[in-house]
Amino acid sequence: MGVRNIVQTDQGRGAKSLDRSSDRKARQASKIAEIRQALVSAGFDTLSKQAAVLGLSKSSAWTMLRSRHKASGLSAKTIKRILASPHLPPTARQIIEEYIQEKLLGAYGHNGLSLTCFRMRLGFPISPTAQLAEWPDRQIANVVRDRFGAS
Repeated sequence: MGVRNIVQTDQGRGAKSLDRSSDRKARQASKIAEIRQALVSAGFDTLSKQAAVLGLSKSSAWTMLRSRHKASGLSAKTIKRILASPHLPPTARQIIEEYIQEKLLGAYGHNGLSLTCFRMRLGFPISPTAQLAEWPDRQIANVVRDRFGAS
């Protein structure tokens, strides 16, 4: 049985593999790179302009936009600062919202405790299905409702 077969067999049992972990981190880095591209497309082509529109310091913006962010990805605090920026282009806002959705659904390989902390820091209910009517973002609430079948 080759390495690839073992990885595929282990995935069925819920075991984590190096391939899956690196794929998830690459997907996360790709989503963050999309944010940078959206900013450049909207005319924010320098680090200073990008930092200003994101509501971050230049060093934080540089770390984030160069896809060299820590393995856990963007923190809830950073995301909240970005979403609070009044000049954030709509395309970048949409990508950030997609990032939140994907991260909350576990697409980037975070464990349940990390996701619960992330969810709480964003101001969402602890349980992904609890009180969906109170979620601050209706689009994310609808995705969770569809995924988990909550009412």
